[in-house]
Amino acid sequence: SEGKADMSAECTATTTWLIKSFRVQIENKMEMSIYDRDDDGGDEEDEKAGPYIELLNNNNVTSLCLELIAPGIDEELQSEVVKLLVGMLFKEGGAREVQGTVHNYLTTVNSELFFKQVRSTIQKLIAWHEWNEIIILEEDEEPEPPEDILIIRMLQLLSEGHFGPNQEIMREQPNNIIQINLLDDFVNYLNVLSRLPCQTSTDAGIRVGATIVEIIQGPCIGNQKHFALNTELLEIINRILRSKLSNDCIQ
Repeated sequence: SEGKADMSAECTATTTWLIKSFRVQIENKMEMSIYDRDDDGGDEEDEKAGPYIELLNNNNVTSLCLELIAPGIDEELQSEVVKLLVGMLFKEGGAREVQGTVHNYLTTVNSELFFKQVRSTIQKLIAWHEWNEIIILEEDEEPEPPEDILIIRMLQLLSEGHFGPNQEIMREQPNNIIQINLLDDFVNYLNVLSRLPCQTSTDAGIRVGATIVEIIQGPCIGNQKHFALNTELLEIINRILRSKLSNDCIQ
């Protein structure tokens, strides 16, 4: 239907299984989960999984994933798609082949549904924090943000290694009639998090901040100008820097 993607229940179940199996294969090659790779992995794990990721990328799996991040697609399937893309994008200095495929897809087709869904997911994350407000953790308890927050890491990895083309499309999409500026969404998210002093918000804020840093480095002058001149990012950062320890926050 207009403004949404459509997939039958049977096709959704099969595709979810297939996408998950691709990700598990990457994890088997790396000999660790995508979450462990994020914390502890590096060049060695990337090299082990490299040939398999290249095979997936060369056979249109990357493009399939991007098509499945859209309104109307089952949330569990979208979650598996984001996990697979994160696994495919791991590479010290940037997974250039996969990043290039992503850019080519998002700029040669009407990718409005992709950006619309990314914005919707960030708004969903913001709503979760506003609903839960300040969360006080017990000693040694780890923050548990929603699983959807992995999309922030995916967006960061798209620009890993100062990949300029993907930095630019976070701000504007040349072939889309409707423009969705995700830079504004990052700032809105960080703004909400900065007003909820607790470890859970800090954990999410670090992820959003890391993505903002990744999409301005290089430098990406267009993104730098937008953040500095058209958003409250600098004021938000000043507020964070001036904040005192409170609730369950740690130094």
